[in-house]
Amino acid sequence: DLYTLSLDKGSVPQRLTRTAAFEGGAQWLADSRRIMYQSGGNLFTLDVTSVSIVQLTREAGPGNNVSLFGAEPSEDGARVAYVVSDTSKQRALFVPSYTGEFVSAPTVRRGWAEQRVQVVSSDGSTEQATVAKLPAPEGASYIRGLRWTPDSTALIIDRIDRDTKRRQIFLVDATDGTATLIDEETDAKWVAPLSSIIEVSPKSDRLLFASERDGFNHLYVKPLPRKEKRGASTAAVSAKQLTEGKWEVDWAKWLPGGERIIYSSTRNSTAERDFGIIGETPSNVISGVGTPRGMNTDPQLSKDGGLLLFEHSAWNEPTDLYTVTIDVVTRQTSILRRLTRTVPERFTQINWTKPEYFDFKAKDGKMVKARIYTPPQFDKSKKYPAVVFVHGAGYLQDIINGWSYYYREAMFNHILTQRGYLVLEIDYRGSAGYGREWRTDVYDFLGGLDFQDHLDGIDYIVKNYAVDPARVGMYGGSYGGFMAEMAVMRAPERVACAAALRPVADWKNYFASSPIYTTERLGFPDKNTEGYKRSSPITYAEGLKSPLLILHGMVDDNVHFQDSVQLIDKLIKLGKSEYFEVMFYPNENHAFTKPESWTDEYERMLRFFDQHLRKGN
Repeated sequence: DLYTLSLDKGSVPQRLTRTAAFEGGAQWLADSRRIMYQSGGNLFTLDVTSVSIVQLTREAGPGNNVSLFGAEPSEDGARVAYVVSDTSKQRALFVPSYTGEFVSAPTVRRGWAEQRVQVVSSDGSTEQATVAKLPAPEGASYIRGLRWTPDSTALIIDRIDRDTKRRQIFLVDATDGTATLIDEETDAKWVAPLSSIIEVSPKSDRLLFASERDGFNHLYVKPLPRKEKRGASTAAVSAKQLTEGKWEVDWAKWLPGGERIIYSSTRNSTAERDFGIIGETPSNVISGVGTPRGMNTDPQLSKDGGLLLFEHSAWNEPTDLYTVTIDVVTRQTSILRRLTRTVPERFTQINWTKPEYFDFKAKDGKMVKARIYTPPQFDKSKKYPAVVFVHGAGYLQDIINGWSYYYREAMFNHILTQRGYLVLEIDYRGSAGYGREWRTDVYDFLGGLDFQDHLDGIDYIVKNYAVDPARVGMYGGSYGGFMAEMAVMRAPERVACAAALRPVADWKNYFASSPIYTTERLGFPDKNTEGYKRSSPITYAEGLKSPLLILHGMVDDNVHFQDSVQLIDKLIKLGKSEYFEVMFYPNENHAFTKPESWTDEYERMLRFFDQHLRKGN
């Protein structure tokens, strides 16, 4: 239900709704009087002064296979744009639950959907929504971004089609839906998720967007046509590149006045994020915005442009909130303030194992970023067991000077070092933060160069960190679980045992669950049978000759439990029962929610590694 709370001291919450339905996605409209929210799939506004509710859309509803998402109110609050997604061609995937009195089998619908963008008035007066008149997409497509122009007359729509290989940016008139193609680019492999940055200048005359067209994600500016000149494509007009170099931009906003842009990037280090300010010429770059060393993330810029709020962390410091002031006239930054101290004192007293950062050369000559954790009183004259942790691959980065996305694993790795293990982490091919070529090196073969990077990393620590080559283990979840299975089946001479958490065993199954991610990297299963086969651990089940621990949540609706069941079934048929053990979690999804499940998982892995790797210690 919806509530409001006055920011006056001593105020109490006011309840606005009391319904059986779920109300979510609430946000204030520009008049600070009405709240837009979603319920039962449709959009509504609620006037807090009169407590009156207006229904804005009626497309969604039970059983009609239509959903709405991405609702964006215009700057003046008069209109709302949203994406209508027709999911009637999606598949129903079953996620059985066995813990009740009777087995139930709820479904989730997954697959490609047909999408369109519509605009309605926020006062409920629209009899028929205005539909954005985009040209028909080619092949599989999806809308990945909407943004209103500040003058509230038009929309910027960012669309991907040609089976994830073409990106088009349109300017769409809010009154009649006329679409103007502003920019277009193609990628022979797939369009980068990082390039989804789109921002319109305060005067609504220029578009700021990101692109990997020079090999790294950088900022570009293009003029937007005036209302009377809309309709004619400007895609042929070259965009002006604002940032360049072998580094990436991952966030950007116009400063008031529309002459300068503040952005976040890896310009100083791939392991950190810093802010800079740039104008229409490179000479306007400010190299620093007065932020501390580490990961400065999740920025929010105040409406007047004078204050930047962000989260800061380091490898052993969880995130806290900071602000830095920005003088938009002199372009200088000044006062840095720390707003929160939320880390318990007990945490700061722990002498966490400090990682050593390094690069190693892969088999194909490229340098791979890595870090290693060593045991107390590490002595290179001895031989140590080692564990390789493999991060997930939703387009992530792990080798950072920041609080890890995998903070549980980071603490588990500390425990491993206290028990005499070395722990290796690498940003293998496909990881975020290193440009287009690194990102797409996994194309058409998941478990190709990214798999080889791990083998090369193991060889490096065996040679340089006194690791016993016969006592190396591996673990990871999701894509990390997939990699662990690939390693123990395909390289038993390098990996003595592996723990695979919620792993992908067959990419055909994951295509049904997450078609965009899988199509980007492998195309369609019926068109790339061999690519799917060579990329799936189940193909290499015959090669299992070392211990494998499989752990999976049974109600996982991302990497479905089906993957582990199918692999186990094949391993049994191949007579491999002596080489694997399993643990299933009846009430857990892809990301566990119960502390006892997390505890059980890590305790099992710890016992597993101790059993198979600590021999002879």
